[in-house]
Amino acid sequence: MKSRIFYFFILFFPVAALVCSPVLGVPQTPHAFHGQLDVVDGDGNEVEAPAGVEVSAIVGEDVRGSKITEYQGSYGEPYPEVSHLVVQGENISDGDEISFFVNSVDTGQDYGFDSGAVTELNLTVQDSTSPSNLELTSPASGSYVGDSLVSFDWTDATDNLSGLSNYTLSVDGEEVATVDKGSSSFSYELSEGSHTWSVVATDRLGNSVQSSQRSFTVDLTAPEAPSLDDISVVTGESFSLSAADASDNFEINSITWDFEDGPTLTGEQVSHSYGSTGTYIVELVVVDNAGNSDTTTLRVDVNSQTPPAPTPDQGPVADAGGPYTVDEGNSITLNGGDSSSPEGGELNYSWSIIDDPTDEAELSDSDLATPVFDAPDVRAEAVQVEVELTVTDENGETSVDTAYITVASTGYIEVDEITPNVGKEIDLGDRVFLSMDVDVSEVVRDVVFNSRESNTGPSDTGVPGRDVYRFLDLSHENVNDEQIDSVSFTFRVEKSWLDERTDDYNDIKLYRYDDGDWQKLYTEVTDQDSSYVYYESNSPGLSVFSVSLAESNIEVEDLSVVSKPVAGESFKLNVTLTNNGDLKGSIDLKVYLDNDLKITRSVEVNAGEEKTESFELTVDSKGTHEIEVHDLTKSIEIKSPIKVSEINLRDKIEINKESEAAINLTNPSNQSSTKEIQIKLDEETLETREVTLNPEEAKTIKVDFTVEELGEHTISVGELIREFEVQKQLIEEDLNVEVLTDTPIATGEEVRINVQAEGEPVNDAILTTSTSTATTNENGVATLQFNDPGQKTITITKDNKETDTKIIDYEPTQTNLTITGAMIQTWMVIAIVFAVLLLISVTYIYKDYKNK
Repeated sequence: MKSRIFYFFILFFPVAALVCSPVLGVPQTPHAFHGQLDVVDGDGNEVEAPAGVEVSAIVGEDVRGSKITEYQGSYGEPYPEVSHLVVQGENISDGDEISFFVNSVDTGQDYGFDSGAVTELNLTVQDSTSPSNLELTSPASGSYVGDSLVSFDWTDATDNLSGLSNYTLSVDGEEVATVDKGSSSFSYELSEGSHTWSVVATDRLGNSVQSSQRSFTVDLTAPEAPSLDDISVVTGESFSLSAADASDNFEINSITWDFEDGPTLTGEQVSHSYGSTGTYIVELVVVDNAGNSDTTTLRVDVNSQTPPAPTPDQGPVADAGGPYTVDEGNSITLNGGDSSSPEGGELNYSWSIIDDPTDEAELSDSDLATPVFDAPDVRAEAVQVEVELTVTDENGETSVDTAYITVASTGYIEVDEITPNVGKEIDLGDRVFLSMDVDVSEVVRDVVFNSRESNTGPSDTGVPGRDVYRFLDLSHENVNDEQIDSVSFTFRVEKSWLDERTDDYNDIKLYRYDDGDWQKLYTEVTDQDSSYVYYESNSPGLSVFSVSLAESNIEVEDLSVVSKPVAGESFKLNVTLTNNGDLKGSIDLKVYLDNDLKITRSVEVNAGEEKTESFELTVDSKGTHEIEVHDLTKSIEIKSPIKVSEINLRDKIEINKESEAAINLTNPSNQSSTKEIQIKLDEETLETREVTLNPEEAKTIKVDFTVEELGEHTISVGELIREFEVQKQLIEEDLNVEVLTDTPIATGEEVRINVQAEGEPVNDAILTTSTSTATTNENGVATLQFNDPGQKTITITKDNKETDTKIIDYEPTQTNLTITGAMIQTWMVIAIVFAVLLLISVTYIYKDYKNK
C-alpha cells in the first residue's frame, strides 16, 4: 500500500506542474519564421533578395533574432539543412508585436509572437536607394593615352538591398558597353583625339548612380625630332645644339640630350664642351605626353687646339676659369683672376650668363673678378649654364672668355615600389632635410621624387612664420596626393642660426603650402649635437615646405559688457583675444574710459587660442560713455541705480472692478538719483512717473487700474513682470452645483462637487457640510468625504457670502470580492486532475487490499 501512495505523489506533482505552468509563468519557447524574401521598388517591380542580407526581428526596441540569408529569395525554408529566423528572449509574451527589418530597412510587416510556433511569413522590403562608392580610376582626367585600345577601370560599387546588376560605360556621351557586376574594367577602341567617359552603376531594381565625367586624350602620333647635322669642335670649346624644330600633334613633354661623356642634359637648347679628343655620338630623344617618342643622333668630332702665345702688342686676355660644378640651390664663387694684361695695366671685369636652360640662375658682384653664382633648382638631370667674362684694359681693348657650370641634381630619387602599412624611408642627402618616410593607401610603382632645397620659396606663396631657415619644393611623379597617406620628415637646423633668433628650440615649425595657404605641421625636437638641432614632423601630403620660426599674432576681436551698467556700481567688461599665429605670445591691453586710461594689463595667449579677459569698471554718472581697448571702441549706456524690487497686487481680481498695484523702489547707491518709472498694463503704458530717491532710500508708489477683459493679464515695470487673473463677478442666481461622483457611493469614497456660474468654473468657493469643508480649485471642483449615509446639505460660500446650498443622497455600498474567470478555470483544472489521480490511486489501493 505504501508503494501505491508513493506512485500517487510521483504522478500527481509532475502533472499538476505541467497543467499549472502557464499560470505560474514558466518561460515560453521561441517562435521560428521562414519564407520568401523579395525586394520591390516604388512602381511595384519585384526581385528576389540576394543571399547575404541580414533579416532582423525587433520587439519593442530590442533585436530578438537575426539571420544572414543563405540563398537568394528566402530567409530560411522548412528543411533541416536551412535554419529559421528564431525570435526569443526574456520578457516576451504571446501576442507581442514583432517588426521585421532587412539590412536595417523596415519591411513594414508585423507579426504577433506565438510561443513554440513555426511560421511561414513572406517578407517584402522596398529599395529606393541607388548604389554607392562608384569611383573612376583610369584614364585619369587630363591624362594622355598612347594606345587606341583604351582600358577603362573603376571601383566596384555597393548596393544595400536588391544587389548590383551591371555597369554602363559611356564614351563621348554615348553608351558603348554594359558590363555585368563583378567586373570593373572594359577595353574600347578609340580614335586619336580628346574624349570623355563616365560609368553608371545600376542595381537589380533599376536604381542607378552616375560617376563624375573625366576627359582624356588619345595620342597615337609620335613627335618628330629635328634632323641635326654632324659638327666638328675643339677640346674645351663650347658648342650649342637646338631642338627648336621638334614638333608634336599635341604637346611635347621632354627633350633630352646624351653626349656620351657626362650627365644627360634637358631642354630645347643646350650647350656642351668635350675635354678629350675623339668622335662622340649625341642622341636626342623627344617624348610627348602620351609617352610616344622619336630619336635622332649626330656625330661630333673633337680635335685638339693650342692657344697662341700672347705678343707684347696684344690686348688683355680673359680667363673665366672652370669648368665649375655646383649642386642645385647652392652658390659657387667664379674666378676670373687669371685674366691678364700684357701691358700690365688694370682690368675691368664684366660677367654675364649667356645660356641658362632654367632661366633661374643668378650672378652677383658681376663687376668683380670673383662673382658669386647662385645655382638654380633642377629636376632629374643636371643642366649646364654658360657664363661669359669680358675684361677691358686701360686702352679700352677687350677680351672675352666663357666657362661652363654644371648644376648637379641632388634631389632626384627613383623608388621602384611603395606598399601600404610598410611605406618607404627615403634618404634626402646631407642637407637640411635628411630623410622622409612615405606611407601610401595602395601599392605604387616607379615613383619619382624631386626634392629641391632653396633659401627662397616660390614667388606666389608668401613667407610663413617670422623667419625662414630653408624651403623645400618636393614634387612627385607616378603617385597622386590621394594615394599618399602620410609623410614623416627628419630635418636639422644650425644652432648658430637658432641662437641668434630664439631661446626656445621648439619655436621651429615645419609648414606646408596647401590650398593657397601655409599650414603649420606638428613638429618636435628629437635630438641635438654641438652644431645642429634635429626635428621630426608629419605631413598629410607633398608640396612646398618651409622650416621657419613660428610667430604669434594676437588680435582683439570683441568688447562686451556682461551686465547692464548702473551708475555708481561696478560692471564687468569682457575683452575677447585671438592668437592666429603659431606661437604663444603676449599683448599689453590698455582700457580707456572716456579717453581716460583706467587699466593696463599684460595678457598671454597660446597659439590658436581664443581667450576672454575680464575687467571691472565703475562709472559714477548715468548717460552714454565710451570704452576703448586696442583700437576697438564700444559705447555703453549707464542707467540710474534706482531699482524696482517688487510689484504687489492680488492674484485674482474681478472684471471692471478698480484694483491697486503697489510698486517697491530702492536706491542702493551712495548718491541721490532720479528715474522715470513707466508702468504698463499688458504692454500698454498705464502711467509714467518721475521718482527721486536719496542714497539707500526705499519708496513704494501705488497705481489704480481697471481691467475689462477676463483671463490672464500682467502689470510690468521695466523687466519686472507681475501676472494676475481677471474673473467674472459671482452672480448668485446663476450658480450651478453638480455632483461629479457616480452613485451609488461606497463607504469612505470621496465625493467630487463642481461649482459653475454662467457656464464658467467658480474657484476659491468654500463648500461646507456638517462634517467637512473644502475649497474649489481652478476648475471649480472640490472634494468632500462623508462618514455616514443619508441626505447631505452642502453650503457654497464665495467672498465670505453664502450663495447657494445643495442636497445630495449619500448611500454607501459594500465592497464585493471579485473572482476572475481565469482563476476559476485554473482551479477547476487542478481539481479535475487531482480527482482523476486520486481515483487511480484508490483503485490501486483497493486491488492491493483484495490481493492480500
